Amino acid sequence: MRKNIFLQIFFIAISFQAQAQVVKNHNIAESLNRKLSTLLVQLTSLKDSNTYYKTAEELVKTAVLCEKYDGMPDKKSRVKPLFRNENSIRVSPVRETLVDAGISEANSHHYKKALQFYELYINTSDNPLFDKYSPKLGLAAYDASLLAYGMKNYNKADQYADIALQFEDYAQGAAEVKVNCMQQKMCTHTDSLKYVIALLELHDKAPDNQNYRRKLIEYFQTPGHRKELGQFVDDELQKYPNNKFVWGIKGEMEMKDHHWEDAISAFKCAEKIDTTFVPALYNIGISYCSQVQEKKDSIIKADKQLSKDKRQGLITILTHAKDYFEKSKRIDPEQKTVSWAFPLYQVYNVLEDKRAEEIKKLIKN
Repeated sequence: MRKNIFLQIFFIAISFQAQAQVVKNHNIAESLNRKLSTLLVQLTSLKDSNTYYKTAEELVKTAVLCEKYDGMPDKKSRVKPLFRNENSIRVSPVRETLVDAGISEANSHHYKKALQFYELYINTSDNPLFDKYSPKLGLAAYDASLLAYGMKNYNKADQYADIALQFEDYAQGAAEVKVNCMQQKMCTHTDSLKYVIALLELHDKAPDNQNYRRKLIEYFQTPGHRKELGQFVDDELQKYPNNKFVWGIKGEMEMKDHHWEDAISAFKCAEKIDTTFVPALYNIGISYCSQVQEKKDSIIKADKQLSKDKRQGLITILTHAKDYFEKSKRIDPEQKTVSWAFPLYQVYNVLEDKRAEEIKKLIKN
């Protein structure tokens, strides 16, 4: 009997505590709702954008907190929010300004604060208060991913890029952010494979995006991937035979292997596609010069000296190099793309061209 009395007292106490908590939750929600009304009034009179955005941030945080307490169940486990509908209507437009605030802070190079604005917008996108109304979610997530990446927070950048991927306007940029994050976080062979596969998929979807091709080539140029690089370049040339950049890479590969004729042939294919493609023109000149040096060394090793005929043959090749360096000079007179002055000076010297001294003055230190 005494045991039953104690149980009754216990349950009555629990009931009173639950009722007290319901009342407390309601009072907190009511207090926050009043604060929300005050902030909304303040917001209408603000003219300074920084103060406006700061107040808008506080307002959204207050609204979310109010929703938390307003949405807590009563003693019968029922959820009957009193303020949700009204607050949804009056706070949703203000919440949209968080994205504007993020853009403004980013433009002012306040990247940490900009990310905070974007994050508040993103993190409240699934709050019942806003009924999943987030028309700027794609923009906010993409910008947030870029900011997080710039701060070297690659996990967070990857997380926001995942959200941005869901929006067509930002999907390609978001995919690029994800690939960049994968590159930064590569630790194992499996990580490397995932990175390359993701890059190849992006490259196939956007073959005109030189960034994807460049990243693939950079990866394949790392030690231990020479065979994969050759295969990739050959595959690219089959798919895109009119891409001067791929022919340029092909030429550079042949240069590294000292296959000068093949290098010249590849660069000339690039030249046919674009006669003003300075890197190809310059590398043809360098390849001719390297070919001359190798032939000269080979002849001297075998014959101990250069015959007149063989010397003339080398001069003929060197003249071809001169022609291509001069083409580079005409197209890129400021040497912004390649430094053609030094090799052209050397060729002029060997050919005893009087213009050597004039070119010497243009050599960059």
